[in-house]
Order: sequence, then structure tokens, then C-alpha cells
Amino acid sequence: MAAPTTVHMVYLKTKEEVTPEQVQTLFIGNSKSLEAVPGVLRVKCGTNFSQRNRGFNVGLMVEFESAAHCAAYATHELHVAYLGHLDGLIADVMAVDFTA
Repeated sequence: MAAPTTVHMVYLKTKEEVTPEQVQTLFIGNSKSLEAVPGVLRVKCGTNFSQRNRGFNVGLMVEFESAAHCAAYATHELHVAYLGHLDGLIADVMAVDFTA
């Protein structure tokens, strides 16, 4: 049985004026930089295709070696820089963290 990992799920609702090109470049493309944060095992980011999204149109999943790595990620310079690219583009955000 594999050791448990910690998963950080983020659901983003972009502002109406955000274009699909901005989503592709700023949200999805820039998310690859998060792979260099210590303890990150995997990063996935994409756009929603479900009708059950409640307006959230971008999803981000970051898998960590441990909950401690997830906690340290919040203030890591690469994460802060990623958020800086998204400044002013997000209407709403929801996050769920869990270990499984």
C-alpha cells in the first residue's frame, strides 16, 4: 500500500472579462512552475467541463509528500509568484486540502 499524500484542490471562478487565452497562459501554463516547490509530487490544472461547477471554471490540484509540505507551499516564493499572475482575474476561490 502506498504512503498517504496530501492533496490541495483549488476551484477558481474567473472574472467575466478573463479570456480563454488568459486562462490557458496565466492559470494553466504558469501552474507548471509549482512543480519546483519542495515536496510537490504532481500539479494538474485545467478548465471545467461539468455542468455541476457552480460557476467555478478552473481547477488546480497539487499533490504533496506531506501535510507539512502543503503548509509550507502557502508562503513559498513560487506559489506567491503564481498568485501574482492571477491578481485581479479571480472572482471567487474555494480550496479543499486532504490526506489520503
